[in-house]
Amino acid sequence: MPEEELKEHNQTVGSLQTLAEGAKTHAADTDKKCPVNAEEVLADKTELQTGREVYKTSETETRRLYDAYEAILKSKQAKYSQYIDLLHGTYGKKNQILTDFGVKPNQSGGKKGPRTNNQSKPQ
Repeated sequence: MPEEELKEHNQTVGSLQTLAEGAKTHAADTDKKCPVNAEEVLADKTELQTGREVYKTSETETRRLYDAYEAILKSKQAKYSQYIDLLHGTYGKKNQILTDFGVKPNQSGGKKGPRTNNQSKPQ
């Protein structure tokens, strides 16, 4: 749980507890009936605390499942690289057949394109 949400949670739990205690104290007032039911406030506090516990449990489980997924992902990425290396070893890095496998073949030539042999030479 992020720091700010944890602070809000703790403040709300404390506020609900104080409210319930005040409602219990003034429940027997004869002048004015207390509009707040202490049992209901305590039930709200318990529900909030239970929700936080469920959240923490599911967050831990989610983190564990994500770590397992990430391990599978890294394994499959490594295996994909091995497949590409096999294709390059079999067909060569510049062969157009690689496009059939979804692999872009390397282009021949440099920054300005492939070299040509018919360049003019000074005489």
